[in-house]
Parts: sequence; C-alpha cells; structure tokens
Amino acid sequence: MREIEYLLDLAEIKDTEYKNLLALLSLIDLLVEKGIITRSELAQKSKEIAKIKTAL
Repeated sequence: MREIEYLLDLAEIKDTEYKNLLALLSLIDLLVEKGIITRSELAQKSKEIAKIKTAL
C-alpha cells in the first residue's frame, strides 16, 4: 500500500513540476516578446546564478 501512495505522490510532484515549468516558459516568452529582456540576457543571468549556487 505504501508503494501506491509513493507513486501517487510522485505523480503529483511531476504534475506540479510540469505546471511550474510551463508557467516559467510562458513568462520568459512574454518578457522577450515585449522587449523587456533578450534571450542572451536571460542566458547570462542563468550562468551567473549557476556560478553562485555552485560556490555555495
């Protein structure tokens, strides 16, 4: 029975993760379309954040 509960929890997490990723991608596309940021600025910021997280 615990295995079924675990699998249900995992499925719920995956669904939430998918929805969060979809929202994030939508926001990025809107920001780029409106000229607020460029994709290269986004890539640069992602690299900066990755370096900070790696240093921690």
